[in-house]
Amino acid sequence: MKTKSIWEPILYGAIAGIVPCLFQRIPILIFLYLFIPILWVDLGRREGFKKTIWPTVIAPIVMIATRNPVMIFTCTLYLALAGIGLSWMYEKEMGEKHRMIFAYAAIFFSIIGGMVIYQVVHHTAFIAVLAKGIEAYAKNITAAYQNTDIFTKSQIAQVQAAANTLTDQTKQALPSFFLILPFFAAWILVIACDKTVSRTRPAAQPLKPISHWMMTKPLRNFLLILLIVLLIAQFTVGAGNIYITTLNNLVDLGFSMMGLSFLYWVFNRRLPKESMGRKILICVVLLIIPSSAMFLSLIGIVDVYTNMRLIIVLRDSGRRR
Repeated sequence: MKTKSIWEPILYGAIAGIVPCLFQRIPILIFLYLFIPILWVDLGRREGFKKTIWPTVIAPIVMIATRNPVMIFTCTLYLALAGIGLSWMYEKEMGEKHRMIFAYAAIFFSIIGGMVIYQVVHHTAFIAVLAKGIEAYAKNITAAYQNTDIFTKSQIAQVQAAANTLTDQTKQALPSFFLILPFFAAWILVIACDKTVSRTRPAAQPLKPISHWMMTKPLRNFLLILLIVLLIAQFTVGAGNIYITTLNNLVDLGFSMMGLSFLYWVFNRRLPKESMGRKILICVVLLIIPSSAMFLSLIGIVDVYTNMRLIIVLRDSGRRR
């Protein structure tokens, strides 16, 4: 057995165990921990996914230094699901959709598992603690305005009302946040893993660029039903319901991603290779435009339920003739 094949899993496990120990001093490492499974995928691609079990066992041993059972459990669960699972999927050359779905599930269940362990250890719900933190932050902002002695009582009352409204909206958006966050995290993780794997040999089906995303017919029909349900709910239940807010945010996400896909496709369709500069410019413009999410959703609805791309392609081919 080669020395490298013995020490490499130990090194990867040590890295995955040391990084959480630095979370309190360098909080940005929490986001960088998303990319740790890339080491697992790289190791599994070269040595076989069974080799990834060793660093998954070593990492929590090193993390004992944090003395934080919630962090140890959450990080270990994430390494086991995302690390070992994705390395197995790349070894079996699973399709892009399967990898994306599995990465989403791994991140989502790691977050949920961390919340459950937090409640068991601290005897309080993580969401309740987070909501109290949001309320405390809003109160601190209001108190900061009051301490300046610049604003009148009516202005302070307006700030208080705005802070209360923002607090309520933020608390209602928490379920959506924990459902949507794993999607973007999984998307970034799978793209990074594809890039890593392609250095040795191409993945069976690399994740398609967003400009090539197309919504399947069952998903189109499902979202159409949800749109109708949301329209009915707006007139019956009204705004302020957390379930309606969550459902509305998820539907907005689906159509917004398709709207962004359409814009990327339109502005890159005549180029031999997609321009990253144009993609960045589109994102910057959308950030400047007010209510850009609604704008993207409308474009996405038009793209999904019409043949707009086909019409543009036929028009371009007619001009060439």
